[in-house]
Amino acid sequence: DKNTNEERLKKIISKQLGIKKEKIDGTTLIMDQSLTRPWGKLMDLFNALHREFDVDFPVDDISKLTTVQKVLNYINYHQENT
Repeated sequence: DKNTNEERLKKIISKQLGIKKEKIDGTTLIMDQSLTRPWGKLMDLFNALHREFDVDFPVDDISKLTTVQKVLNYINYHQENT
């Protein structure tokens, strides 16, 4: 369910990146151009997302998943096509 996935995604991002859940929307940046978030923290986030959604996130794909909406689309696509 897409709405459920969005809520689960927001909860994990909030916990892993320390962003208040109510401040997270589709445009929220997971990764920004200045790379202010350490790579290890991003890997922890994507490992948590893998456990929650049973979707693999290859490193080459992670670098393209810059916003919450892109991550949500990726999860939904891979759940529907596996």
